[in-house]
Formats: sequence, structure tokens, C-alpha cells
Amino acid sequence: MNFILSIQGTAIAIFGDAMDSGWKRGMAEADARYDGSIAGRVVGPPQTDIPAQVAEIDALLDAGEVDCLAFQAHEGGPYIDVINKAMDQGIPVFGVNSDSPDSKRISFHALDEYSAGKLAGKITGEWAIANGKDWKTAALMTGSVEGSWAQGRMTGFVEGLNAALPGLEWANTSTENIESQGWDPATSYAMAEAWVLGHPDVDIIFHTDQGVTNVAKAISDNGLSGDMYTSGFNIDPATADYIRSGEIIVTMVQGFSNQGARGAQACADFLIDGNYEVGHVIMDPVAVTSDNVDSVDWTDPKNL
Repeated sequence: MNFILSIQGTAIAIFGDAMDSGWKRGMAEADARYDGSIAGRVVGPPQTDIPAQVAEIDALLDAGEVDCLAFQAHEGGPYIDVINKAMDQGIPVFGVNSDSPDSKRISFHALDEYSAGKLAGKITGEWAIANGKDWKTAALMTGSVEGSWAQGRMTGFVEGLNAALPGLEWANTSTENIESQGWDPATSYAMAEAWVLGHPDVDIIFHTDQGVTNVAKAISDNGLSGDMYTSGFNIDPATADYIRSGEIIVTMVQGFSNQGARGAQACADFLIDGNYEVGHVIMDPVAVTSDNVDSVDWTDPKNL
């Protein structure tokens, strides 16, 4: 049997290596349960390229090289036809990390993005109160304005922070005065730094993804530590360092590796055991703050 995981960018920082690590772990567990042979691999363009990702899945289907498909969709719509094609061929399809909810996929395994964002906002607001911060202005940043996952996180964060700090003003919204920064580290940092320097009076910036590390770096590099803070999602050793030094208040670790493993496990459960879940199967994030940042080895992709 051939299991495939298609992701939007195999070379995206943090994401690519962690998804690959988890997929291999899930594949090893699946192979141990099966008397025959299971081959599995992670495919996708190096960086986000939706047409290329979809075309690759389509080619693999045409070549008969897929017995189960796990996918991660940058946006929902562009993947519908190829997912439905697989399902119509009798190939089970499962989503991980980010979904194509209008497709025929069987189930989707990831965060409740809104709830995770709201928890990040709540933790950030409680930290501000506990530390006597008189914040006036907040802002939002993201790698992907168009991503439904990013919109969910931003909406949740705004509600969570506003509940803790009513009267806070927002320099932008999830759809206005905001642009996608992508995931190239140099580009993301340049955009984050330019925004930070142009808005030095903002007190707290929420970033929907690993760009939170670039926001923290921009804060630190420009002498704004202690005056401006950030919270976000995802983690690597650099992110952990900025939590320790105080620029980052909280980052929500969604568990890319566990999501990758879940894709392989869903395929194995379906094809080996005949078991499956439907709909959105929620995977809980871990909120990492200065209180627990040293409890995990963040250099190990399986923890990311």
C-alpha cells in the first residue's frame, strides 16, 4: 500500500521538518500493524504553491500511486476537485492541519483555530494584568490573510484579549490594514520590522504563526523590549529564547508532528482496521509561556 501526505511547503521553517517527522513516526506505527508492506512519503512544493501541490496530487492519482491520501490545504477551495477525484476512485482522504471542508474528505485532524486563538488572547491579557501593563493598542499579523485557520486564530485572539482588557484599541483587523507575510524568514522579518518601526506605540502584536519569532526579533533588534510584546503560534529554539527573554508572552504549539502522524494513523485505521472518524477531530494545542518553556526539548522536530 502507498500512503501519501501532501503539504503546502516541505521547506517551510518549523512546519516542513515537523510534519515529515510526524508522518514517518505514524508510518512506522502503521507498518508495524500490517502484515504486508506500506510505503509512505511526504510530497509538496518547497514553498506554498497551490497549483503545483494540486497538480502533483493529481499526477500521483493518475499514476495509481496512492492508496490513501492525507492532505494539508493552504486554502480550502482549490483542493476540492482533486480530493473528490481521489474519493470517487475509492481512495480514502483525510485532512490534517488545515482543511478543505467542502470536499468529500472523510475527516480533518487539527486545532479548533478559534478556540486556540481565544486562549492565546486570554493568556496574554491575564499576563498584562498580572504584570501591571497599561496597554492601549494592539495589532494583528499573519503569514496568510486568506487562510481560514489564520482568520479563526485572529478572531479568537481579539475576543480573548478584549475580554481581559476591554477598551483596547486595534491598529488593524483580520481583513483591513493587514497583509500576508508568507513563510520565508527574511521576507517575514523585513515586513514585521517595517511594521513595528512604523507603529512604535503599539503595545501587543498577535501573529498567527511562526512569524511571531520575527516580530520578537524586530522588537529586540530595535530596542523596544519591555515596551512592545508579541504572542503567537508555533515554536522552534529561537522562539523559545524570545519567550525566556520576555518579548513573547505565549505561543500556541499546535503539534505539527502529531498532525503528520495522525494522517498516517487515519490511513492505517481505515485500510487495516476499517475504523474511521468523520468531521473535525480536534487536537488540542499546548500554550508555552515562561512558566513551562524549559520543560521540552524544542530542537526535536517531534515536539514542534
